Amino acid sequence: MTYHELDTVVLTRDIPELALRSGEIGVIVHLHSATIVEVEFGKAAGRTLLVTPLPTNAMRPAADRDFSSFSPGA
Repeated sequence: MTYHELDTVVLTRDIPELALRSGEIGVIVHLHSATIVEVEFGKAAGRTLLVTPLPTNAMRPAADRDFSSFSPGA
């Protein structure tokens, strides 16, 4: 899968050290390489909660059935 900046993605596995769970929705804000991208996770109103580099094998493109439930820092 080729990703682009501003693509919406969904985590496919938990990343406990970052308090991220499978199913969380984020937006790619920077491409470091073909396998590492910077993803922003935030609140629906637009407040950024976390920006972090992640491997592309830990995500998939978002679909209409996805919804966010990320809550750290609420």
